[in-house]
Amino acid sequence: MKKESLDLPCKACNHVGENWVCLHCTEVFCSRYINKDMVKHIESNKEHCVVFSFSDGSFWCYKCENYISNKTIKDLQKVFSQVKHGKEENVNEDDDDYDVNEVANQLLQMHLNKKDNDDKKEEFTYQNLIDGLRDISPDQEKKQDDKYNNRQFKKVVFLTGAGISVSAGIPDFRTPGSGLYSQLQKYNLPYPEAIFEINYFKKHPEAFYTLSKQFLTCGSHFTASHFFIAETNRRNRLLMNFSQNIDGLELEAGLPESKLVQAHGHFRTAKCVICKKDADINQFYEAARNDKICYCSNEKCKKGIVKPDIVFFGESLPQTFFKQIDSLKSADLVFVMGTSLKVFPFAALVDLISEDVPIVLINRENPGIKRNRFLFLEGEIDDNVEKIMKDISWDFPEIKRTYPQGTIIQNKEKL
Repeated sequence: MKKESLDLPCKACNHVGENWVCLHCTEVFCSRYINKDMVKHIESNKEHCVVFSFSDGSFWCYKCENYISNKTIKDLQKVFSQVKHGKEENVNEDDDDYDVNEVANQLLQMHLNKKDNDDKKEEFTYQNLIDGLRDISPDQEKKQDDKYNNRQFKKVVFLTGAGISVSAGIPDFRTPGSGLYSQLQKYNLPYPEAIFEINYFKKHPEAFYTLSKQFLTCGSHFTASHFFIAETNRRNRLLMNFSQNIDGLELEAGLPESKLVQAHGHFRTAKCVICKKDADINQFYEAARNDKICYCSNEKCKKGIVKPDIVFFGESLPQTFFKQIDSLKSADLVFVMGTSLKVFPFAALVDLISEDVPIVLINRENPGIKRNRFLFLEGEIDDNVEKIMKDISWDFPEIKRTYPQGTIIQNKEKL
């Protein structure tokens, strides 16, 4: 695949950007957020139901109205990401001598070289999970062995995504109808992902500032999932929480910053996009709330737009992400919650987990994890988390759920 191929125009309207290619006939059409030409194509050719996005490398099936994902597709998405974005930019020169690109490439190669071990079938059950999390006396612990299904978990890692914040009223990105990308038409973007692209932001910051205002004033609070992570730490069981989320609700739930890696950044600090000088985040808050743009205060710059330290497409992930990857090697239990594992290099973290370490997936669907010692708890994340805490006798508060408008759960609550 050549990068030039990603700029092919829509066959019907010549739009370039938010386009998809039909995998049956290889014709290129724009998305439902532009002129709906791919939708029209599918309606005229019912057997042409699987398409590929030039924007984020995702595969969509119009017949089942859902994303398609498995190990092979995840491999293809990584190659696609490399072709589209090329080398990471914007590495902070003041940080330690840590070659982010080298670490990212190593992460990619470890995934591509990883082989399936389907010949070994070792089960990990819900009861194993509960027994390993339940508090026991020192005498009981001495009688345990080191086998994964008969031990106390003391180095737990969480890999979390937008799904754990949905019940706080914050939409995820990809759910059709209610996801963030489905709600961005009002910003008149050339394609939804543009709101998080650094080059588009430099020319048109208004859309992101408006979105930030909504985010900063929505009044969201932590969910049962955030509480579970923080409580795991309070009981000295947590090794690290790797999160794709920028909301920081884990901190509100009581998790210290030292135990949280926000791979895609956060709203706590900000910088100028031109001179990279640190900016006052409170000035950004004030500008966003008053529908204004915050500019750099550096006398030598002045023209640079201030952006929170959120990772946009085309920017490097934080140094802390790459520095903390090695902690996965020490994990004895890993929870994966609320993530579709579509965005790399975060999605490759699962492949760094040792085969003898159990993985517990709590999600509405399996994004393609296939391995031994794997437990899939399907359904609503908060329901599963609250059941786990109840079964291991951990006290937890009653937390109100506020689902974004248009979600399946929010619609059910209206019935």
